[in-house]
Amino acid sequence: MLESLAIVIVLLIAGFVALIGWQLRKKSFTSMPSGKQIYGDLQSSGQILVSRRYGISGKPDAVVRKGNTVIPYEFKSSDNTSPREGHIMQMGAYFVILEEEFQGYRVPYGILKYRNETFRIDNTVELRTRIVYTVDKMRNDYGPPQRNHDNPRRCAACAFSTRCDQTLLNYERSQPQWMP
Repeated sequence: MLESLAIVIVLLIAGFVALIGWQLRKKSFTSMPSGKQIYGDLQSSGQILVSRRYGISGKPDAVVRKGNTVIPYEFKSSDNTSPREGHIMQMGAYFVILEEEFQGYRVPYGILKYRNETFRIDNTVELRTRIVYTVDKMRNDYGPPQRNHDNPRRCAACAFSTRCDQTLLNYERSQPQWMP
C-alpha cells in the first residue's frame, strides 16, 4: 500500500515537472517583448484586419505598440534556419494592412518567430512593392476567389463567411465587403 502511494506521488511530481517544462518552453516561444500588445490572435480570435485600399486582410498573431510604432509578430510552429518566402510575403501584407489600420503609427519591421529561430523582417520599399504587385497580379489574373466546396459547415468555420458573397450561410449584405 505504501509503495503504491509512493509510486503515485512520484508520477504526480514527474507529471507536474513535465507540465512546468512545457509551460516554460511555450512561454519562451510565445513571449512578447516589451511594449503594449494592442492586437492578438494567439489567445483569442482577433478580428480580421483589413486594408481597403489594397483589398487584403489578415490576422497577425500579435501587434505590439512601442512609442509611435506598431510591430507585428507572427509565430510559426515549425523549425527553420531562414525565413520562408511565403512567410516574408505574409509579413509584408501585415505591414500594408497595419499602416492603414493604425494610421499615425510607423511599422518599421516585424518579427517572424519559428520554434528554433527568430527573424526581423524589415518593412522596405522593395517588400511593399512586391506585395502590391502580387496582389494586383492575383486580382488581374484570377479575379475574385471562388468558393471551392458545397459544405455549409466549412463556411460556418471560415473567418470570412460574413464578408464572402459566395457563402452558403444566410447573411444579409448589399455587396461583398472583402473587395476594395
